[in-house]
Parts: sequence; structure tokens; C-alpha cells
Amino acid sequence: MVPSMPSLLTRHLLLPAFALFGSCGLSFAADQKVAVVDMEQVFSECSASREAAARKEAEEASSNRELEKRRETLKALVAEIERLKALPSPSGGTNDGSRLQAKVAEARMMDREIADFRAAREKQLRESMLRLRGEVLEGISKAVSSVAERKGIDLVLDKSAAAPGSLPLVVHARGDLDLTREILGMMNSQPHDAKERH
Repeated sequence: MVPSMPSLLTRHLLLPAFALFGSCGLSFAADQKVAVVDMEQVFSECSASREAAARKEAEEASSNRELEKRRETLKALVAEIERLKALPSPSGGTNDGSRLQAKVAEARMMDREIADFRAAREKQLRESMLRLRGEVLEGISKAVSSVAERKGIDLVLDKSAAAPGSLPLVVHARGDLDLTREILGMMNSQPHDAKERH
């Protein structure tokens, strides 16, 4: 499973604040530098996320088209079965011959194939979504690490994260400590791994 946001990646990346603040508080050396980033904003606004979402929609549309073709085939089989049932049999009444039985068996098999196809495609789409999301998060983490290294920042907190009970982990940060816009600019100006790998 891909986490919704990276937790502890390096000392320069995002750390959940609840792991930093204990009952005795947090102590920093005077020369340590801390910054914040809104991971939710970066993830939702970066072009890599939009491209990943577009790929997901395209895959879903392709899957739905294939599923609809199979449903139309099943629908035609059901119509043929009803037609055969209405035909008179040599002995009178309705037709219950071998052709009808063969079509019924074919329709049952097609129904099972549709169910199996739908389940397999749903699983495949979930795995694809997680993979694409993981690639975007990896790119964001690399961008955060790069900016932190360049600026000599020791710790970057996710200001969009929340502690249990939905309490904010970052209550206040000066504007000059927020790297969100810089990270977004970096993400939107570089090639995206998710795009290049597929």
C-alpha cells in the first residue's frame, strides 16, 4: 500500500509532528533550521498528479468500453435464447433442443467471464492508481529533499497533516518558512517519472 503522504524518508524530508512532540516538548539546537510544506496542496496542484489522474481516467474508460462489449455480447445471447425458446419443437410446445441448451451454457460462461473480467480490471486499476500515486509522491519527496539540501534545512514538516482527533500538527509557521510554492514550481518545471515510465 502506498501511504497518503510520506512519513520519515530522510532527515530533510517530512516527519509527522506527533513523533517529534512528546510530553516534554521538542528541543532544537540554535543552528537547526525548520521549514513547512503543504503536501496536500503540492500533490493536488502539481502537473504530475494531473497527468496521473488523466492516465487513470483513460484506463478506466478503456476498461469500461471492453466491459460494455462483453455485456452487449451477453445481451445478444440472451435475445437468441429467448428466440429459440419461442420456436415450436417437433413434439409440440416450445423448443428445448440441444441448440438452446448450448446457447444457455454459452450465456452462463459469458456471464462468469464478465464477472471475472470486472474483478480483474478493478484490481488492476487499483494497483495502477497506487503505483502512479507512489511515483508522484516520490517525485515530491525528491523535490523537498533537494530544496532542503540547497537551503541547509534540517527538518521539513507537512503543515497539511493532522494528529489523531484532527488536530493540526503545525499550528503556526512564518510565511518565509513555507516551501510549498517553491516545491510546486520545481515539480511543474521538471519531467515526471510517472509520465516517462509508461
